[in-house]
Parts: sequence; structure tokens; C-alpha cells
Amino acid sequence: MRWFGIVCLLCLISFLVASAQTDNVGSGRAITFNGASDYIDFGDIYKDLKIPFTISAWVYFDPSSPSPGGPIFANRNCTPIYTGFRLFATPTSISVDCGDGFGGNSPVFRKGWLANVALPKGTWIHVTAVARTFFDMSLYVNGVDVGGETIGSSSFNMDSSKPGFASTAYFTSNNVIYRYKDMIDDIRLWNRALSEVEIRTTMCRNLSGTESGLVGYWNFNEISGGTVLDKSPNKFHGQFVGNPTRVYSGAPIGDLSVFNYPATTTSIVDGSLKVEASDISGAVQGIQLYEIKSKPSQTGGLDNAKANSPYFGVFLATIAGTGSYTAKGFVNDQPICDASFRTDNSKPTWTAAILPQNAQPLRGEYVLADGVIASFDLGPDKVVCDQPTFTLTTMLSDPTFTYLWNTGENTPSIIVTQSGVYSVKVTSPCGSVTDQARVDFYQKPVFDLGAAKIICDQPSFTISTQLNDPNLNYLWNTGQNTPYIVVSQSGNYSVTVASPCGIVTDNVQVDILRTPQPFSFGQDVQSCEPNSITLKPYKDPLGFNYKWQDGSTNDSYFVTDFGKYWVKVKNGCGEATDTITLTKLNLKIGFVPNVITPDGDEKNEFFQVDPIYSGIVRAIQRLAHHYTISFLFGFSFKNTSQDFDLLLVAPF
Repeated sequence: MRWFGIVCLLCLISFLVASAQTDNVGSGRAITFNGASDYIDFGDIYKDLKIPFTISAWVYFDPSSPSPGGPIFANRNCTPIYTGFRLFATPTSISVDCGDGFGGNSPVFRKGWLANVALPKGTWIHVTAVARTFFDMSLYVNGVDVGGETIGSSSFNMDSSKPGFASTAYFTSNNVIYRYKDMIDDIRLWNRALSEVEIRTTMCRNLSGTESGLVGYWNFNEISGGTVLDKSPNKFHGQFVGNPTRVYSGAPIGDLSVFNYPATTTSIVDGSLKVEASDISGAVQGIQLYEIKSKPSQTGGLDNAKANSPYFGVFLATIAGTGSYTAKGFVNDQPICDASFRTDNSKPTWTAAILPQNAQPLRGEYVLADGVIASFDLGPDKVVCDQPTFTLTTMLSDPTFTYLWNTGENTPSIIVTQSGVYSVKVTSPCGSVTDQARVDFYQKPVFDLGAAKIICDQPSFTISTQLNDPNLNYLWNTGQNTPYIVVSQSGNYSVTVASPCGIVTDNVQVDILRTPQPFSFGQDVQSCEPNSITLKPYKDPLGFNYKWQDGSTNDSYFVTDFGKYWVKVKNGCGEATDTITLTKLNLKIGFVPNVITPDGDEKNEFFQVDPIYSGIVRAIQRLAHHYTISFLFGFSFKNTSQDFDLLLVAPF
């Protein structure tokens, strides 16, 4: 009969647990403890819990409480032996310590970690203790390691086997009872050491209860009764002692979450909806955004006809309890201006909010409503090349928008044909947004320096691109940067013309020449022996091409023999030529009188040479004059008869 009663009692408890009503929307519910008589008793559990472990919870210190905080969770209450572990938090410190099971009332029987850190009042705080070994522990506030120091001096490991019970908001040791005052929510116990990333990943989201290593999970979301349910596989449910109070929780917990440490612009997206937090300022270490996929439990002031599901929350992870952000909402990547707002789930009433919401401190939850802000960008200034028109567009199609361009047009897009600055004002139910862009039409520079130039008998020549566009830049290979240059020397000249539409280069060969002038080598020459002479048409030979009778191309020719010599001098401006012939003179001496008889008988009255010899003398004189050649004449006399013969001897 006794066993039957026990079985029935267990069945009744299971039925009551299974039928308990819960509020699982977001952070749901939390529990307030009075610090005097309230706590939760989980019974004799975790007798085999060992290190490593991780324990975490959300806590709230009421600014009006004289001494808030205290023990959050202890897995073993055993007097006088120190056994198991306990997590404490107050506005001035956070600690975790473990008993070795060998004694009590002395720090030699325990080991732990203490961080003396100021924790803010009036806001929800996430606290975590990670015990990797008995000598390696860490404490985190809002996902940030707050350092600390060792407490206790035991050299043994944690022992949980001594008789005792687990509790929240209560711990007894050596006849001293410690109690917690104010709110606690969402206690989680793991039989492994979570990493820093795991702490940040899970702190603002609900768990399924089946996560690896999760051995205790109490979200306190029951809306009535004295039982708190363990959603871990252990099902270590707890019972109220005293009169703990169930309240709506303001902890920042959703169904999904994203984070950034350090705090930078962060967004969370669900389908067409997005909430973004940016412009974070203050002593903020990180930022968490979370999403609740159900409509809120408290809907005061909320227009359900406009409320969207899901809704979103922003939480600044700060140890100092200060900081602000700007909240923005988007629908299909278009920013909206109309939203409903509350700071957290504990607030029963939503208020209208105009987005973006600037300088919002620490917390906020948002239901995105309607009223899309016109979000568009005409883009950077435009350079349009070799096209007569260009289309400027807002890329908007919302029928609630109106448009006004500075051209007077009222369409989402316009076609422009002239350079200038164009602006558009787009008006929506949320207000007006204006943007502008400059459009410049350009043609790619087209020019031609032309074919190679031959300039005759001019001191200079102008090479021009024939361009006058002030937007063009010029660079000649002479270093000049004008549309044209004046050159006075032959050469190859090039210019690079740069415009917003590209770069074009051209070059031209310019030859500045003198026209070859007539010249003369003189009359042909006969001589007895060849004489060395140099034939040179011009004193200044530059700018001319020479071709002599033998194909040579020098500007002068050295003559050492009889022959016919000619040269053709030419360039692009014309040509000139001359020829001289040098021949050998063969003489046959005829009659030469050898005596004169000036006796009046008209015979041999004068010394007279045969005319043929007179020609020889004149030829010699001409050569001497033209080529400055000196000839030596010698005379000898021979007495051959009564008269004297005069002999003319020349060195031919």
C-alpha cells in the first residue's frame, strides 16, 4: 500500500509538471527573491559533478535595494563540509569557489576565483564561471573576461559526494546562511568548460535542452505554481521555498542571436526584415542582437494589425553599464521609419518609434511596422564617353514615393543630354530624402598630326593637335603641355592627349631643310700631269645628301687622276649638280723662232710663238688662277746658226 501511494504521488508530480503553463516568448519570465526567506530547492542532485564545469545566469540588481545579489546557484549545501561549488554575484564582485570535501570553516578546504568588479544596477547582467581545472578558472560578465584572483588554498580537486542539496538564491556553510536578493533568470549548468565564443554565442538565445554537456537548464518561464522545470535531459526540477515571485523577464534572450566583440555595426536578418545597430558609443565591449520569432507576450500599445512577427532586440555588452547605439530597421533592404519600441520584455507597453533611433542607451526591442524610408543612391559623379545621353535612376519602384528632379521631372529615372549636376528629392510617408550626382559628357580625343613634314627654307614650323577642349591635358616629348608647339629642328615629335575618356598618342616626323643652291666646279681642265684637288660643293654641308659619280656619299671628293667628276646634291627641298672633266694635254712642239732681226725688213721683226703654244700658256694661267697652282717655266737658248733659237721648256 505504501509503494502504491509513492507511485501515485510521483504520477501526480509528473502530471503537474507536464501541465504547467509556460511563457516561452523571448526571455519569458524571471524570479524575484526577497533575500530573507525565498529560494529554490532542487534536492540531492549532482552528487557526482566534477570539474570541468560552466555555470551561468542572468541577474538584475534593483537600484533601490540596500544589499542586492548573493548566491546564484550551489550544487551542494553541506554543513560544515565544503563540497561542490557555488556562484556568487553582487554589485561589487563575482566569484566561484569549490570545496574539496575534506573540511570546512577554513579556506584550506576550498579553491576558487574572485573578481572585484563593479557591476551596474538597474540593468540585466550575464554572469558566467568556467572551471577548467581546480586551479584554472575564469569569470565573465556579458561575455567579457573580467580577470580576478585565486581564493582559497586547497590543493585537492572538487568533491560533490558529501550529503547536501542544490539550490538557487541560497547557500549555507558552517551555520551561516547566504541569500540572494532581486531577480535571477535562465540558469544553465554544463559539465564541460565553455569557450569564450561559446559563451557569447549562447548567452542571448534560448537553448533546446539537448546541447552537448548541458546538465541543468532552468529558464523560469513557468507562469504559476511553485515548481521550476529543468529542460536538460536530467529533469532536475526545483521547488519554491518561501514565496519567490514570478515576473516578466527583461533579460535579452531570443530564439536566435548574433554578436560582435568589439562592438561594431551589427545586423540580424529574418527574410525581408532586418534590424541594424550602429554608431556604438561609450564603454561598450560587445554588442548582441537577438530575434524572437513569436509575437510578444505583452502587447500594450502595440497595433497588432501592423505588428510583424518576428521582433528584434539590441543589447550592449558593457561592464560599466553605459553606452548607446543607433537602431535602424529595413524591409526588403529598404529602411523603414515606423516601428514600435520598448526597452525589454519586462515592459508591458510598446510606444511608437521613428527610425533611425539615435543614441538609444543599452537596450531596445523593436516591432517593425510600416512606412518605408526612401533609400537610394544616384552613385558617384558620372563621366559619359562618346554617348549622347545618360540615364539617372533612383532604382525605386514603391508606389507611395513621389519624385522631384531639379529638371522638373517627377519620374524615378530621367535621361540627360548635357553636362551638369542633377538632383532628385524622393518623398515617402517617412519624409524626404535628396541625392545628387554630376554628369559630364566627353568625347574621346580624336586628332591626327598628319604625315611626315618637309619644311623648306623656313626657320620654324608649328605642329598642332587642332584641339581646344579645356578638359584635355597635353604632354609633348619636348616637355611642353600646350595644344601645339613650334619646332625649329628636324626630328620626330609626339604628343599624348589625356581626357576623362582615355589617352590618345600620335607622332610626326618634321624635317626643316635648305633648298640645295647651284654650285660650280669651274671649267674643264687640261694638264700634262694629274694634279690633286678637292671638290666640295658647299662650305656648310649639313642637311644635304650627296652622290658622286662612283656612288660615294661624302660631302667632298678628293681628285688624284684625270677623269670626269660629278656630284648630285639633294634633299626633300630639291637638288643641284655639277660636272668637271680633267684631261691630259699631249703637246707636239712645232716651229719656234730662235732669232729676231728687227731690221725693218718685216722678217723676224718680233719674237712670236706659234698660236698653239699661246693656248697652252693661257690654259696654264687659268689653272693657276682657279686652283692656285704654280707652274715653273724655264727658258734656254741654243745657237744653231747665224740667228739664235729660243727654246721654250715647260715641265709638263
